[in-house]
Amino acid sequence: MTDIINHPAHYTGVTAEIECIDIARHLNFQLGNAFKYVWRAGKKGGRDKEIEDLKKALWYLEDSIKNGYNNLDLCDKLAPKLASIATRNDKSPRGNILYHIATYRIVSAANILREMIRDREASK
Repeated sequence: MTDIINHPAHYTGVTAEIECIDIARHLNFQLGNAFKYVWRAGKKGGRDKEIEDLKKALWYLEDSIKNGYNNLDLCDKLAPKLASIATRNDKSPRGNILYHIATYRIVSAANILREMIRDREASK
């Protein structure tokens, strides 16, 4: 049975050893939230909920870019290493976005995310 408080299914990873929180806690607030929403997109609810989560992630990335909240001193060097484990076999746009967020490529992550949202909305 899934532990919905400590290990909710929509935050578990593609590998047994890493969950979303294991990476997000090493990022700053904006990047951690963007990472979380991309991670759970499509795992919680239907297509509309997936698009909503992707838009929330984009909001955090755009807010970070617009307001200069890219204080990467609040991020530590463990996030990129963990993200490479979590996304090692995921060549999808989602996996690419997660990796870009965790490696502080914020503008690139936002651009890929915008394209992913457009594709999801077009296929509704």
